[in-house]
Amino acid sequence: MTLPEALEQAGTFVFLDYYGRLAIERGFVKPDAAAEDEDSEGLPSVRGAAKPKVPMINHSAALIEDLTAHKTAALRIELANNPDVALVAVVHAMLLSVAYPYNSEQSALQFADARTAGAVDEGR
Repeated sequence: MTLPEALEQAGTFVFLDYYGRLAIERGFVKPDAAAEDEDSEGLPSVRGAAKPKVPMINHSAALIEDLTAHKTAALRIELANNPDVALVAVVHAMLLSVAYPYNSEQSALQFADARTAGAVDEGR
């Protein structure tokens, strides 16, 4: 298949880049279409090839709990020593909860408002 023929069948992505400028990427072909082209050209197909197994690592619950405690302590110390970074982290977590309320696990920082946590003083 020649380049002009490939571009006729290929797709295009139009998006905004990091700086907000329009970006156009051409020449994307779906993996299924590329595999069909390989088969038609007489090249070997990768459909029957065995996929490598992903190694499974299982750790004990005690080890995971210990590592999580160390990570939490290190993050607390760093945020306490860098108030500018702490402010950015809190604002980021708050914006994520506002922009994506359906998914609350996008940030490692967890915070709760006194009204939502049920910790409102009875005397107020």
